[in-house]
Amino acid sequence: MTAPNSDRPKCFDLMGVPISIVSLGEAMAWIAAWAPGNKPRMVFTVNPEFVMRARRDGSFRRALGRSDMNVPDGIGVVAAGRLAGHPVVHR
Repeated sequence: MTAPNSDRPKCFDLMGVPISIVSLGEAMAWIAAWAPGNKPRMVFTVNPEFVMRARRDGSFRRALGRSDMNVPDGIGVVAAGRLAGHPVVHR
């Protein structure tokens, strides 16, 4: 598990949606690191339907772009990341 060393995890772009490159343990480490702070945080579990909706809905796309972490949720998102050469480990 890697310790967070910036404000948000590294991401790759999936059709305009940033997808965080994290394992389950790393996602939990990020959330635990953010918990003591006073800043509200936003985490999405992005599945293929989210990506397709973001293509049609600009305000939804902007919300996903402003989030602190977009965890891959769904084998389609994981597979797209792997095909693009990104080490998305878990959904």
